[in-house]
Amino acid sequence: MSNARHQVNAFAVVAAWLLAGLPALANAGLPAGWRQPLPAEISTPADPWRDRDSEAFLRAEGDFDGDGRSDRAELLVSSDGRHFALFVLLGTGRQLRLLREKISVLPAFGVAKVVPSTFPTACGKGYWECKKGEPSHLSLSRDAIMFFKRESAASVFVWSASRKAFRRIWVSD
Repeated sequence: MSNARHQVNAFAVVAAWLLAGLPALANAGLPAGWRQPLPAEISTPADPWRDRDSEAFLRAEGDFDGDGRSDRAELLVSSDGRHFALFVLLGTGRQLRLLREKISVLPAFGVAKVVPSTFPTACGKGYWECKKGEPSHLSLSRDAIMFFKRESAASVFVWSASRKAFRRIWVSD
């Protein structure tokens, strides 16, 4: 075999090996057993609402735990394709699953970053009476995570430094 032909064959083997590893590379750094959604799992052809966000409302970045590092909130799909979950991938490397739902409802859900601000919560708007410990208003001093159903309910996940965990607060019903 000529040297040139041998080099072409070696290149083809390496290229095939690299291409075969791309799905694994795309999910590198994600929690074990979870992957990014496929287009068919998030599409809503009649209403392309995801086009309004550069991340298709599937991920949001911010300093959610206030440690000065960039964190990422992301909607991921279980490797068996039956569920989706909201994960927060902290800048420290810690991975937190905040909720899990059936995959069938994923096309209607999204995430977005909420910047420091003050606004009423669902009970503060009068949707229901505020329970003990439930705030009527949120005064955010750091970024937070909005998890929402398109044109429906929304909640904000706020980092609790004392608990070292996220707390879910409803902002609409």
